Amino acid sequence: MADGLYAYALTRADVADRVATTGIHGAPVTTVTHEGLAALVSTVDLEEFGEEGLRRHLEDLDWVRDVAFAHDDVVREVAQAGPVAPMRLATVFFGADSVVERLAGMAAELTEVLDRVDGRSEWSVKAFSERGDAAPEGEEKPLSGRDYLARRKQQAQARETASERHVDAVEALHGELAQLALAGRHLSAQDRQLGGYTGEMIMNAAYLVGDEDAERFRGLVEERPAPAGLRFTVEGPWPPYSFAVLEQG
Repeated sequence: MADGLYAYALTRADVADRVATTGIHGAPVTTVTHEGLAALVSTVDLEEFGEEGLRRHLEDLDWVRDVAFAHDDVVREVAQAGPVAPMRLATVFFGADSVVERLAGMAAELTEVLDRVDGRSEWSVKAFSERGDAAPEGEEKPLSGRDYLARRKQQAQARETASERHVDAVEALHGELAQLALAGRHLSAQDRQLGGYTGEMIMNAAYLVGDEDAERFRGLVEERPAPAGLRFTVEGPWPPYSFAVLEQG
């Protein structure tokens, strides 16, 4: 079966020159350039990464995980050297000529994207609400059905009040973060099993932050007081996956 070129990321040619790493299955990562732009690629077997192979392997979660980790490792290496536009997972070209054609076709857009993320990184901020439905410890048993219903109503009202406080706190934090960040995006809540969290994820946002403001941004989240039952997390810096989106076809 013929070989193809797996593309990890796009960047400027001078940035790519400073990257020396390996990719999927330990293959050396090389560079394809066109008029000052570059794609970081490695050779893959099209029996595995061709249309039929991908259709089969994308149902194998272990395979997807290994490819995703190798892909992300290369993207992070490029991000350490300069601005990067990550390619979508499992983007494969038939040869260098196809890569050059793609670089030429998106040159203006790619240049704009790289300028946008230069000197900036992505940060993730999440908020988790845990209101709890259990009765307070030590609470006496209801004396009657009427008493039970009254307590249930009080608990529902308390949960609603807590929910409103949590939403207000999240909106206030987002307002402050948005003033410091250059861009922000609200993302869908992560799957609970994949994310391994408890409670309800009521905020999942990504922010593009200048490297000079990174510690201040982190501090806004880590040092912020939160209402009872609400917690914030902040993670980064990451390559700008959410802000270097290209119309890749």
